[in-house]
Amino acid sequence: MTASESVRGSDDTTRLRWRERLLRPVREILRVGLDPHSASLAVSVGLTLGLLPLPWGTSLLCCLVAWWLRLNQPLVQLVNYLCYPLQIALYLVYCRAGIHWFAADDFVITLPDSWLAFTENMAAFFNGLWRANLFGLTAWLVTALLLLPAGYLAVRLLMWLVFHYDRPGRNHIGWLRQNHAPGPAPSLGESVYSD
Repeated sequence: MTASESVRGSDDTTRLRWRERLLRPVREILRVGLDPHSASLAVSVGLTLGLLPLPWGTSLLCCLVAWWLRLNQPLVQLVNYLCYPLQIALYLVYCRAGIHWFAADDFVITLPDSWLAFTENMAAFFNGLWRANLFGLTAWLVTALLLLPAGYLAVRLLMWLVFHYDRPGRNHIGWLRQNHAPGPAPSLGESVYSD
């Protein structure tokens, strides 16, 4: 082993040691109070509130809802922050859906018109922004009624697949028991279980 290899090896162990020192507290914080129900609920609440077309208020709302439901705060906030790019991408989608549902076709959201309203008349700009947010919030509310239970069920199913399907000693073929000896396939009408 050369000197450069030993230095490289010590750098790797030092890097791993620092990574473990940094990640261990994060893992411990995320594990506090996590049973499958609360973890699934925390992820679905963070996802649903993270898509709220209200860029300035989702962190506070996630904090309040997680406190009220006694959920894991870091997990809810983590999912909320991960949803931020999607929240920005869906902002106009929610606003336009709300405008369409309320038949407010006289209200048009375009970037040039918004910039013109911002530079010429601030009161008109903020009035339009308020109306657009109101339309977007109503459209989000309709989708949230579907997203919250769908997110909960999807995360719960994923957790079940990860933690229960690949247990040691579990045979992946449901009709075989663990103590069934390999051999010829059973004939029709013969039991596959050993007694």
